Amino acid sequence: MQPQIKKILFSSDLTETSRHAFQYATMLASKFCASIVFLHVMEDLPKGARAFIDEETIQKIRKQTTESAQSTLIGKKTEIRMLETELNRFCQTAFEESVDRVTIDTDIRVLEGNVIETIISTAKEMNCDAIVMGSTRRGRIAEAMLGSVVKGVLRYSDTLVIVAPPK
Repeated sequence: MQPQIKKILFSSDLTETSRHAFQYATMLASKFCASIVFLHVMEDLPKGARAFIDEETIQKIRKQTTESAQSTLIGKKTEIRMLETELNRFCQTAFEESVDRVTIDTDIRVLEGNVIETIISTAKEMNCDAIVMGSTRRGRIAEAMLGSVVKGVLRYSDTLVIVAPPK
């Protein structure tokens, strides 16, 4: 029996690399008639930074970051609706003779917390069969630090992880 992919968690950091990785998520969703959960995680402030920033400033930063992320993702809702329509059309054509009616659900989530833990826990909570993320090419030092999210998800997730190459 072949593995089934019915729900894909797409982890977005709202960068161009992430936009490119989205193409892989949509390709997989259309191939497997899967739904997509869009996830953007806002990193918690490091504990050391909290010692130098008052709570009011922290709340302002959180609010601005949340509004910016939601605005960016809401702008993508049109793309998501078009994707949903196309995926439904594809699935209905592919499974025309099937008794079950295929529907594509999309869900956008903006969460706050440790990025690696939040991606993994959301994939588990949402019963996702795969996680799609983007990768970037950087220098060795930057890769060691900034590539840590992809590395962490690959290392700790029990879910299939697909890392899309940079454009």
